[in-house]
Amino acid sequence: MDASTFSAHGPGQAVGEPVKAEAQPPEGLTAAEQALYRRLYDREKGRLEQEFLPVERVHAELARWRGS
Repeated sequence: MDASTFSAHGPGQAVGEPVKAEAQPPEGLTAAEQALYRRLYDREKGRLEQEFLPVERVHAELARWRGS
């Protein structure tokens, strides 16, 4: 997930994280991914599940990821 996806879909669809992750971002994330991780970590509802996103958005993101 990226910041634009969360901004577009988070306000009405984000849910709480049942098990809190580590406070520090995991190794291997880009700077942008680390910033998003920190931003979402502090939110009460900072989790988006792919089944709540438009299928086209998920497919496009997977295709982008596969191509990189």
